Amino acid sequence: MIFRKKKGPFDPAEWEWQAASEELIETTPAGAQRRLPWSEISEIRLVFSPTHAKPWRHYFQMKKRGGGLPFEIDNTGCGGVENFCDLSRYYSPFVRASLERIRAMAPDAEVRSGLTPGVYAAGLTAMISSTVLLTYAVAGLRMEWGPPLLMAGVKFLMVAIASPCFILWAIQTRPRKRSLREPLENDLPI
Repeated sequence: MIFRKKKGPFDPAEWEWQAASEELIETTPAGAQRRLPWSEISEIRLVFSPTHAKPWRHYFQMKKRGGGLPFEIDNTGCGGVENFCDLSRYYSPFVRASLERIRAMAPDAEVRSGLTPGVYAAGLTAMISSTVLLTYAVAGLRMEWGPPLLMAGVKFLMVAIASPCFILWAIQTRPRKRSLREPLENDLPI
């Protein structure tokens, strides 16, 4: 199983990840390779991490025993400057194939879903602060251009729309420990 994509607008060619029988092989556009034997994987992480330009973004991270740079693959391709595309239909089968190999060759690997605890705490703090600030700003906002009841409705609507977005983010990105025996495929985009 092979997954290819352009990481940036100035990449001369695609990056390639191959889920070979014994190892993951990452090939850069220049042809340099990094290899990660499935049996040496100590931790994997499956994360939903959307951005404004990439609301569909998921990534799959693998760490090697003994440290080193983690292997990270996401489902976002780059077609040009600020021109991103969703590659979930190719990414998800690749990650499923990788998970099968990891289950077979590194059954003791730790599995984590969601953001790292530090990033999650920082994000949660920012979201809560934003909600409190928005609530106070909207409550104190004087709108002189309409009837008071309509203005109260507009203020309430602003807070009512923002709050569920924050709650959804907090639920989807919370850090949690998982087992390789669980169906991890539910953490994939499709």
